Amino acid sequence: MFSKINLPSLSFKCRNTFCIIVAILGFILLGLGIYLITVDFALTVVSIGAVLSGVLLLVCGCAPNCLRHRPFICLLLVLVGLFLIITGILAIILVEELVIGLIVIGLGIISLLLGILCFCPCPQRRKKPCPQDKE
Repeated sequence: MFSKINLPSLSFKCRNTFCIIVAILGFILLGLGIYLITVDFALTVVSIGAVLSGVLLLVCGCAPNCLRHRPFICLLLVLVGLFLIITGILAIILVEELVIGLIVIGLGIISLLLGILCFCPCPQRRKKPCPQDKE
């Protein structure tokens, strides 16, 4: 029954996957920042920083020419990751909010890993075409 339904295939190219991941991370950070503002978190720097970094990552990830600004996005990911890790440690030490601090540190580690992967020149990626590009 379901095999007869013809849905349009979502064939993303390999280079667009990075932009989608950056946009998802920006959306998560934006949501976290709004949540921290609504629960009246003691460190307002963390809330405002999460909202601003989420908006910047969301705009950069959703830009039509996302990979043209790749060095800027890589640097932004590293700076956002460092900011999140430092503010997560401060949230644990100063405010004694263990759960929020660990969530922020976890997002910072994900952001740093994305930044490191972004800076990494991978020659294997250039040699192999995407499986979706063979169509």
